[in-house]
Amino acid sequence: MGRKGSYFFKSFGDPQEGGAASSQEPGIRTYGVAGLFRVPVGKSPLSEERVRGDPRRPGGLPHGVMIESAMPNIKELDVNGARRRIDADPDRMLLSVLRDDLDLTGTKYGCGEGQCAACTVLLDGQPVKSCITRVGAAEGKRILTIEGLAPAGQLHPVQEAFLHADAMQCGWCTPGMILGAVALLKATPNPTEAQIVSGMNGHICRCGTYPRIVRAIQAAAGKGGSA
Repeated sequence: MGRKGSYFFKSFGDPQEGGAASSQEPGIRTYGVAGLFRVPVGKSPLSEERVRGDPRRPGGLPHGVMIESAMPNIKELDVNGARRRIDADPDRMLLSVLRDDLDLTGTKYGCGEGQCAACTVLLDGQPVKSCITRVGAAEGKRILTIEGLAPAGQLHPVQEAFLHADAMQCGWCTPGMILGAVALLKATPNPTEAQIVSGMNGHICRCGTYPRIVRAIQAAAGKGGSA
């Protein structure tokens, strides 16, 4: 695995710009030695396009086109332990509803394609990428955002550990990282270093603070980080 502290990356960025080399797996690009940032490679999905009227035209629908939902709007969500009233098309992305309708801007927009995990929230305790999770799929489930980790003003053990380890730089990916770590520690209260790397696979930090993130999760594991 190499020298301790250097297991995540030798350099960071797009391989075409002098960053880390891609993996040998077909269709997968791996940033870093240990593959914490294994990202599917392929065509970026087209922007969602809502189509009204009869879609049964010659040739069918073009790739990437979405029919406007005929389902009734979602009227309520369980967010951070409270029932929140909304009026949202079930096909809208959860990230959009959280940020734009409920003003919960701690959840960040990163790539919009579910490849960086900056937008991670917990749905019934499981991490999901809210930029590709439709709000209709979240109806009736418990949604936890970064704002819900410290409802009484007392930081969660994982938040405290990230602060003490200085496991952030710009902070854009941090809310998703913290919620991913909370889910990891819930499933594996005392993870090994390898289990942390595996469990956080897919979370991208462009500032490259991965060794500190691992140390923070290790510290949180010893302080009830799964609570």
